[in-house]
Order: sequence, then C-alpha cells, then structure tokens
Amino acid sequence: MKRIYVQKRMFFFMNFFVILFALLGILGGLRDKSLFNLLWVSLGLFTLSLFMLINRVFYDEKIVRFNFIYRKATISYEDIKEIFIEYDLIKGYSVICNLETEINCNCRNYLEYVKKCKELNIKNTFYFVGITEKDLERFLSNYHGKIKNYI
Repeated sequence: MKRIYVQKRMFFFMNFFVILFALLGILGGLRDKSLFNLLWVSLGLFTLSLFMLINRVFYDEKIVRFNFIYRKATISYEDIKEIFIEYDLIKGYSVICNLETEINCNCRNYLEYVKKCKELNIKNTFYFVGITEKDLERFLSNYHGKIKNYI
C-alpha cells in the first residue's frame, strides 16, 4: 500500500523554521551565549512538527484506508460517492470524500460544501486539508467517480 502524509507541506514549513532558529541559535550563540536558547525553540518546533505526520491515507488499486487521529476506516473506491476538491496556495488542496450521497449543488468553496453536508445530515465523510498536488493525483488515479470543483 502507498502512503500519503496529509499535512506534509505544513511539516516542511515548520521544519524550515526549525533550521532557521537552529542556525540563528548556533551562529548567534558564538557571539552571545544567551542566543543558544534559540536551540530550545528549534527543538520545540521540531517536536511539534512531528504531529503533522500523524494523519495518513493508505491506498492501492482497490481500497483506501484513512488513518486519522479522530477517525479510522478502510473503504473501497466504489464506496466514495463524490469527492470535493479546492486548491489554496498556502494550505494546498482541501479534500472531502463523501461516502453517502452525491450533492447536487454547486458549492464554490470547501466551507460551503461542509455546510451543505451538515444541512443534509451527511455524516459519513472524510475531510483533509494540506495534501500536495502530486499526492492528490496519485490518490485520484484509481478513483473513477464524480469529482467536484477540481482546480
């Protein structure tokens, strides 16, 4: 099974600051010993960034396994009725996998789709934000159902 770390971009973003604070701490610490404390900030950010690797999606040609903190499930691609996708330059792709029914409404963004699902009492959905385009294309390569708002 192939694995996607859903919040991989956030992990890299946070580790950029880990490296920045570590360099500032080491180079600044050579001039002033109190700047070595930035290494603690760097260590704290690195530890916090590891939490971005918890939410994962495993998939192959037939099944998808969502392994999130709040919910875990194994489903087949045929169980997914509709996928809603929105792109944001900062967050990456926001994806909603709707497992109950297709929604016949033109939602303009991610939050409208979530609101529509709540209005229709659709609870069997998986939401994830921050997936990269490359990972999303690989995930969707085996899905042949309805995709809404793919930008």
